[in-house]
Amino acid sequence: MTKNVFIDANIYLEIYSSLSQGDIPFNKLKEKIEENVVKVYLPQQVIDEVNKNKEDEFLHKKLKKLKNWSDKTLKDCPPKILSSESFELIKEGLEKEIEKIKSEAYKEDLIPDKLLKEIWDKSDKIEITEEILKKAYHRCFIKGNPPRKENSEKACGDAINWECLLESVSQNQDIYIISKDGDFSSKIDERKISLFLKNEWADKKKTRVVLYLTLSEFLKEECGESEITDEQIKKEESTLLKPEPSEVFLRNPPPQSGWGWTPPPSWITSTSGVPIAGTQPVSLFPDALSSDGSVDIINSIVCQNCRKIFYLQDPQWISISSLEKKCPYCEHHNY
Repeated sequence: MTKNVFIDANIYLEIYSSLSQGDIPFNKLKEKIEENVVKVYLPQQVIDEVNKNKEDEFLHKKLKKLKNWSDKTLKDCPPKILSSESFELIKEGLEKEIEKIKSEAYKEDLIPDKLLKEIWDKSDKIEITEEILKKAYHRCFIKGNPPRKENSEKACGDAINWECLLESVSQNQDIYIISKDGDFSSKIDERKISLFLKNEWADKKKTRVVLYLTLSEFLKEECGESEITDEQIKKEESTLLKPEPSEVFLRNPPPQSGWGWTPPPSWITSTSGVPIAGTQPVSLFPDALSSDGSVDIINSIVCQNCRKIFYLQDPQWISISSLEKKCPYCEHHNY
């Protein structure tokens, strides 16, 4: 039986994690669509979100990272190499490659662009009607029902997508939702669908709605895709979106050593209070927050490049490699 699937914009955007080659899960998805194993529902809202966000959130950052890597690699070369003719050829080659990628990205002619177009061409597109917009607005802003962004006064994209699915999926048909931003997730267990949405679908469609956080896990569990490995699933899970960073203030921050910050977090105050003179705003990665709202500064680090605090997965300072201390914001390696 063909499986009905909705894929959120945050999943589609992962296809741009590699600019030079197609992503394995998305290639497998295309195959499953062609084999009628999967039927993908594609609201116009998702198309708009991907097209809006890919330029800044993915392509721009990817190109910037590539340029920074190129500049740093060339800068770190020994003087003897810097003055050689071969070095100039390498430098010229890197610059041309970056310009080529920029050109293809603007023309939407990258391999991920082509693969995404193939998938979308084979999907069931759903136009957004005035009635759907009215229902989404009422759901999100009048009733405050999921799916929606917490503490958001504007965003109702997921509500539009949900209303599209209620409108388009046939009665007595299951729906599989693949989304990683938490808007469809249960507060009890983020890997399961919201209880409200589960009950609503059961009431209106007389069937079930199932949530997956990654495309790979869906393909392996529901489509029997043996080529999807546990490593691939873990790789996708490692990119699960974090909440937006809150703001904290550091008072008289001490010098940073190679292994972290001292003394204890007595000089941290939250934005709920009035910042005192001389404080410096620093973005805080949410994992560094303890349950009481304080900062786990012992297992956190302030990025030397962008000045944002993030939590270290391995609290054993002496064993942390530079890779494990990579900033989740600017991807700077903190030594």
